[in-house]
This record gives sequence, structure tokens and C-alpha cells, in this order.
Amino acid sequence: MIKNLLSVYGVQIYSVVITILFTPFLLSLVGADGFGLIGFFLVIQTVLQILDGGISGSLSRQAAISSQNQCCFSQFRRNLKHLQLLLTSICFLIITISLLMYHNALFSGWFKSNLATTTVNYCVLLMIVIICVKYVGLLGRSVIIGFEKHRAISSINLLVATLRYPGAVLLLSYIENDVSLYFEFQLGVMLLELALLFSCSVRYLNKVIIHTKLEPSSKVTSELSLRELVRFSSVLWLLSLTWVLLSQIDKLTLSSTISLADFGIYTLAVTASGAMLTLGVPLNQLLMPRLTKLVQQNSESDFSRLLTLAFYSYVVIFLSITMLFWLSGQQLLYVWTGELEASTSAHNYLALLAAGNFFAGLTNFAFLISYSKNEIKQYSQRYVTFGAFAIPCSAGIAYLFKEEGAAWFWLFQNALFFTIYSIWLIKKYLYRVRYFFTCLLLPIILINCISFEAISWTHIYKSDIRVEKALAIAMMMALSLVGILLIYSNFIKKFMKYKK
Repeated sequence: MIKNLLSVYGVQIYSVVITILFTPFLLSLVGADGFGLIGFFLVIQTVLQILDGGISGSLSRQAAISSQNQCCFSQFRRNLKHLQLLLTSICFLIITISLLMYHNALFSGWFKSNLATTTVNYCVLLMIVIICVKYVGLLGRSVIIGFEKHRAISSINLLVATLRYPGAVLLLSYIENDVSLYFEFQLGVMLLELALLFSCSVRYLNKVIIHTKLEPSSKVTSELSLRELVRFSSVLWLLSLTWVLLSQIDKLTLSSTISLADFGIYTLAVTASGAMLTLGVPLNQLLMPRLTKLVQQNSESDFSRLLTLAFYSYVVIFLSITMLFWLSGQQLLYVWTGELEASTSAHNYLALLAAGNFFAGLTNFAFLISYSKNEIKQYSQRYVTFGAFAIPCSAGIAYLFKEEGAAWFWLFQNALFFTIYSIWLIKKYLYRVRYFFTCLLLPIILINCISFEAISWTHIYKSDIRVEKALAIAMMMALSLVGILLIYSNFIKKFMKYKK
């Protein structure tokens, strides 16, 4: 588990870092208009996550269940073949329609660009093909994650991330700085990823058939039916749609009600605080299949122990990050951007957005419990009902109170849902809650505050020189880290000896 955790998070951090480092080079190579096309491509990839329809999450769950029961494994493989046929057919249909639109030059009408019409049309066609290839690959990825082969996924992600960013920059630098070449290269990378995912998933499927010897179960049989797959996928899709609307409606409203310059500053705070959500993604990849298997094995004690350990670890790490944003957000933004005025303005929203993301991450544990125990319908009903009220409120507050109102409401809505529902579900499975508060949570808060006070009065922290300010923040983080590790390691030793 520890090796999987390190591999998944190591690759995730690597991907974030190289994206930040190579984006300025990419902008200088393809120009503003070319980079606008790349930005459009990234946006539609994010929004179109809802078109996954919950299939990948459902398939990962079925893979985790079927790996525990040989008699149901054939049913899982039939479901997989049906989905492969369905998704491949849909993607071929989309590509065919896109080719017709490309030949009639219909794509360029969406953009106001100085690029040639043929270039814009060709790039949009490539975007569509890339996304189709990516969605076909989701099936193989889901199978591998369901079998908990996280190091295999991490290796593929590492290769793909290296090719997509450093590889693309090198290609454009030494061959031709043409945005069309960028998308052609991205298509090649996606095809390589598809081949790797397909070969790995087939390999692990065959291993399960050869080596697994398990007894039948009527309960598992019903959970692996195609009907159950469709039902579970539809619920996950509804959750995904609600999350996208909850997290994006305020930004969509602000983009049309404030100046582009002000929206850029708000986006800076959103991007910085969004790192918390990005770093939380691998947690689901690791816990979803493992918790599902523990439920199928009726290992309630192990289920609670793993969930408790993950929850307390999340609180320690991400509460410290949130406090860093609250206490030194302006300095962090200045070190990153070098823009003092923009950093000062964005800091007003950064702390609120980070705190909202922290509560969103806590609520994710309620989702993990519902997902693994096949109680996702109950969770979905509550979350969608909450979203029905929160989404229009978020849009209205962003319209009336602009950036500060949107940031405050993001914190409020996530804290509210966690308080009225998520915490009560999570608490049922947590060990030693009082001990956690007194011996871990409070000391962590105290250590972060002391580290800030110890460094904030120094001249390098108050300096306008970015290198000196960066050094001060690094010293603050190092002090916090040492104290946190000492307290956390002591807590874990006592926690592992505890039996509920």
C-alpha cells in the first residue's frame, strides 16, 4: 500500500510540476492564438469528464468485486466486451461526423483567430479524435485500477506526462513551432497510451483467470450484472454533473460580470488553491478498489481502520496546506508569479477557496464509503438535492457580490454539506476521534501557527526579493514538517496498536 501511495502521488506531483514549468515555453512556441486552441482543448477535456457517464468508476468497482469471485468473472468480462463495443462504435460515429464537418470547414466559425481557417479546422478535428481515443482507453484504465495495479498505471502516466509536455516542447523547438504539429503529436501519445492500457488490462485479466480460485456468491452476481452497471454508472454521472455545476457555476457567472483583468486575478487564486484538489485525486484511485474489496470480504474492522488512517492523514496534510495559504498566501503567490499587485489581490480569495477545497476533500470520504458499500444512491440523493439549492445560490451570490462573495460561498457550501451530512456518515467508521482531536489535530494547528510566528518577523520574510521570500517560506514549511512528522509518527504507532 505504501509503495502504491508513493508511486501514485509521485507521478501526480511530477505531472503538476512539469505542466507549470513547460507552459511558458509552449506559449512562446505556438503564440497566443495557438495557445488559445490548446487552452480550449484543456477546457473541453475537463468539462467532458461528465460524458464518462460514471462508466469508469462503475467498471473499476466491478473489477475489484470480480477479482474476489471466479464464478462472476465471466460476467464482468462480458460487461467489459459490451462496453468496448458500445464506446468504440460511438467514437467511430463521432469521428465520422467530425470528418464531414471538417471537410465543410464548420469548426472555424467558433473562433475569432488570426490563424488560418484550415489550421483551426484541422486542430479541432484532431482534438475530437484525441478525446475519442482517450475515452476508449478509459475501459483499460478502469480495469487496471480495479485490480489495484497502481504502479502499472503510474508508469504509464509518467511516460505519457513526459511525452505530452517536455516531449511536445522539444518537438516544436527542433522541428516546427506549428500548433498543428502539437495536436498531431498529442494524438500519437494518446494512441500509445491506449495500446499500453489495452495490453496491461488484457494481461491482468488473463492473470485473474489463471490464478484466482474463489467461491461463488449470489450477492456479488447481482452486483456484476449489466443492469447494475448501468444503474451505478447513471448515479455516478449525476454526481459528476452536480459537482461540475457546483464548482464551475460561480466562475462562469464571474467571467461575464467582471472585467477580464479581475477575472484573471481570481483565476490565479483558483489555480493555486486547485492544487489541493489535484493532489487529492490519487487518494480515490487507491481507496476505491481497496475499500470495495474489504466490503466484499466482510472485513469491517480492516475497512474502518483503513478509512480512519486515510481520513486522519488527509486532515493532517491538507489542513497544513490550508493554513499555509491562510497565513502566507500572498507571499506564496508573489514567489510563484513575481507580480506583487496581482498576488495581493488574489490573496483575498486564496484562503477562502483553499478552505472550501479542504472541506470538499473531507466530504469525499463520505462518497468513498457510499461507493464501496453500494449505497451511492442515498448519497447521490442528498448531494443532488443540496446542489439544487446551492447552484442557483452560488450563481446569484457571484453576480451580486462578485469575487469575494463567490469565494466565501464556496467555503460556506462545502462546510455546510460536510457538517449536515458527511461528518455523521464518516464518524460511524472512525477510530479514536477524541484522541485524534487532542493528540493530533490541535498540536498540528499549534505547530503551524508557531512556525509562522517564528519566521514571519524575519527580514527575509518581509523582503520584496523573491529569492529571500522563497527561502523564508521554505524555512517555515521545514519547521512545520519536522514538528508534524514527530507528532504524526507517534500518533500512528499508538493508533496501529489500537483495536476497536
